[in-house]
Amino acid sequence: MRLLSQQADPPVGPGFRPGFEDSLAEQIERLLEGCDPVDVLSGLEWFCREYAEAVRDDASSQLHRAARHICLRSEADDIEGEAATWCLLRHLFDANSFADGGVDLPRVGVARTRRQRAAAIVAQEHSINVSARVVAWLECLSSQTLHIEESLSQRAGGASAYAGRFASRESVWRSTKSKVARGLDGDWLSTELDPDGPSRSMKSLDSDNAKDEDRLMANCWRYLRSGRIAAMLELCSKCGQPWRLASLSGGSLSGMITPVSGESGWSVAQQRTALAVEAEDGCGDLHSLLKWTAFQAAEQAAVATEGTGGGSGGGDYEAAVYAALCGHVARMLKVCKTWEDACWAYFRTYLDVSLDSKLQPPSIKSDWSLAESECCKVLGRHAPKQRNRVAESAKSQAEAVVGGQWPLSTVLDQVPHSIEECFTKVKALHLPSNESVVKKLQTQLILAKANEQADSFEVLLKDLSIQVDRHIQQTMFSADQKGSKSGDEKSHFIRFAAHLAILLDSLLPTDSVMHIDLGAQQNAVNNLVQCYVVKLVEERHHKLIPLYSCKLRPVVRELAYNIYLQTVEDDSMEDCQSVYEISRDCFRKHGVHRDDGVIADEMCHLVLAYTRKVLAAFDVDPFCKVSSVRWLVFGKETEEWAVQHAVFVCRGLLLGEVQSMGNRMAKKLFEDILPADFLSQNISPELEGWRSYFTLQSEIEDWEAQYQTGMASKDASNNAVLAEVVKKVPDIVERGVCIVCSDWMTSSSSAMVTDEYTSSWLQMAVSPFPQSESPASEVELMPNDVAGRLADLLQHLWSSELQGWAVEQLGQDCSVDFSADVVQDGPSPVSIKIQCNSLAPHVALVLGQVASALLQGHASGSPEHELNGLKLRAHTFEASEDVAHALCRQMLVPSLLLQLSKMKTVHAQVVGPSAVFQDLVMLVSDSFHSLFSTKQLQEFIESERRGRVASLA
Repeated sequence: MRLLSQQADPPVGPGFRPGFEDSLAEQIERLLEGCDPVDVLSGLEWFCREYAEAVRDDASSQLHRAARHICLRSEADDIEGEAATWCLLRHLFDANSFADGGVDLPRVGVARTRRQRAAAIVAQEHSINVSARVVAWLECLSSQTLHIEESLSQRAGGASAYAGRFASRESVWRSTKSKVARGLDGDWLSTELDPDGPSRSMKSLDSDNAKDEDRLMANCWRYLRSGRIAAMLELCSKCGQPWRLASLSGGSLSGMITPVSGESGWSVAQQRTALAVEAEDGCGDLHSLLKWTAFQAAEQAAVATEGTGGGSGGGDYEAAVYAALCGHVARMLKVCKTWEDACWAYFRTYLDVSLDSKLQPPSIKSDWSLAESECCKVLGRHAPKQRNRVAESAKSQAEAVVGGQWPLSTVLDQVPHSIEECFTKVKALHLPSNESVVKKLQTQLILAKANEQADSFEVLLKDLSIQVDRHIQQTMFSADQKGSKSGDEKSHFIRFAAHLAILLDSLLPTDSVMHIDLGAQQNAVNNLVQCYVVKLVEERHHKLIPLYSCKLRPVVRELAYNIYLQTVEDDSMEDCQSVYEISRDCFRKHGVHRDDGVIADEMCHLVLAYTRKVLAAFDVDPFCKVSSVRWLVFGKETEEWAVQHAVFVCRGLLLGEVQSMGNRMAKKLFEDILPADFLSQNISPELEGWRSYFTLQSEIEDWEAQYQTGMASKDASNNAVLAEVVKKVPDIVERGVCIVCSDWMTSSSSAMVTDEYTSSWLQMAVSPFPQSESPASEVELMPNDVAGRLADLLQHLWSSELQGWAVEQLGQDCSVDFSADVVQDGPSPVSIKIQCNSLAPHVALVLGQVASALLQGHASGSPEHELNGLKLRAHTFEASEDVAHALCRQMLVPSLLLQLSKMKTVHAQVVGPSAVFQDLVMLVSDSFHSLFSTKQLQEFIESERRGRVASLA
């Protein structure tokens, strides 16, 4: 058997690569198997990062193909955006996404370090908790980027600007010291080489030393931005600036809670030391002084950079590093180049300032002498006229800081007061990536997490669904434009949105404040996943379709599989069976089943729903209706339904197709669709009867073609051929008589015994037979106005002619309801509905005669009037079993007996009289005369008369 895996692979293009979809599906399968969603997020994140790196490597090898290079770079950016979003979700929902402040110390009572108290506040305050998670996420992204750069630098064997590679004591100011020693300092070179010398004297370092300072502080910023505090301090020590290690190690980023996943805080020894220092010196006093010192260092570095044009070394990065230690966001923004940098600056300061405000000790009387020297430094930077005013401000600030009061108003005025304000301030910066789809989505996720309203994520999912719909429309439009791309570059968003919806659905609790209304949540999730399933159907990912369909509602899953099964309808029987088995096994593996008491197997339900839908659709080509039976023969649970569906299809072929087309479709059904072993074990009497009937009709069709060929020539050889052809007539006639007299045709038995119906009824969608035989794939419908006129004609025929006859046959106690209406706007058939509130046997016969009269264009039985000879075809047919059997008998028996009579006449004309035939006239008069219309009966008698005359000649 040819497996699906042997089919041609789908085309490779932007947005899809072999193995990528499968790898994502592996993570979703882990989720369905009960794996922790946070672990699944971690797997998705790291896979996307590795894949994006591989795509970038491919892009670097395609520089000579500009379009391909740009396309691959764009694809890598999209996948990196997905990875960043999975990382964000992991940090937002992971209970251990940030450090806990260190372990509790034994034998210290209730005493806690400032870090521990800060960690407790983060755990209790929702907005602070969310901001800590966001900071942890942003630092994680930066750390991963820095790690990649370091790896690439090591792989290349060199050093990059941000790789953090410094030689031992490389940042010692040797060049400046040498020039000063040789008297080459001039007016611009600083002769004071202590750490504060250049900024205090407002003079520059040697250009080489200044560049080293810039590079060092740029690396310190990258490490700080990545949350790698220890690496930053180690770099300062290694490159020959231990004084920077001392100044940077006392700030809040090292001394307070560090929001990095997996970081457990200080060791027990460090905790004891910190607790002892805080107990002796005062936690608030020491912390405030450290913050204020960092603030003054940031301001001093900024003034020196401005005054020396960057010659003092460090530049904006030095000011930003010290600003990060005290929440001085204005100085940090000067080096923020990306959306992530700006978000980190605002969220980091919001987190630190919020914690400082919560941990601020009561105001105490301070000692001015402790801050007097620092105030003098502040005054020295101002003109004499400003010194009195600044002196009072500096003294006030210093007294507050010494008393443990932090943050100062200077810092508070810059810091956002809420998470929403953080994003407002970031948006105001107009950074290049502000308006990207991924950044907007990440913003929405953070705001939804920060907002404790029940519908926060519901709104997000609805908005995401709207974006996906817009992407689909844009993709369809671009695919229609000549010379435009196929839209594959947008398809990644459909995939991404579906995975995001699945994971949010698994992450959001159902028993907490953040519970989402199940209906609204599932509507959005189902819409997003369904869009992705349809995309998978288009790309024929047979192994992934059932996996993602497991996350759909049963009704939505049926809709998706209706599309899927119709798409593979033209595939071979082996491929369809493989599709069935893959889906069945997937649903069983993940516990997707039905509890309706009929069929527990989900795939059985889906194929049964599909076949019913196809059978009831008036705009589906007939071959599709025939081939749909195959889906019911693959499972033991649906074999009974396969027999019933095959019977319904055969009825439809009788009522809705010209004879030759119906014969070809029936041949396909019994020879190609229904396996021989299935027919040998499961066939019902009625299905066997239909097989015999259509087999006989095919033989009659072949016989007529051979007979016409023989009659077209008069030579002796063809006359011999004609004689051979005519010899087949007795066998055909005998078998035809057996069919019309068989039990399944003469009895009122049905293919499915049921107590479902309480009345006799039928409903069918009809239109006139086409003038010429159209291909099976074409379903010709009437224009709406023509359908309306036909509906009016049928209603008039019922009211004026057929209703009176039906009431006469049934009696006044049985009421018959009849309606003929246009099905829809636009090209449409006419829907005929007939119902009688009785299940008496003669009711079904009467309704069958009425329906037969409408389909054949002339009445059968007692009515003598003609219905204009307009023959109708039934596109769909549904009826209670008694009416369905009566109508099929009414349509089949007269037509077949008339065919047999004409063949008998030909036999008599060619061969002469024969006693091998049963007397058809006696058969009709005894058993079937009520099934013939006046026109049919006249034609039958005329054919029999010609046969008798020919036999006597």
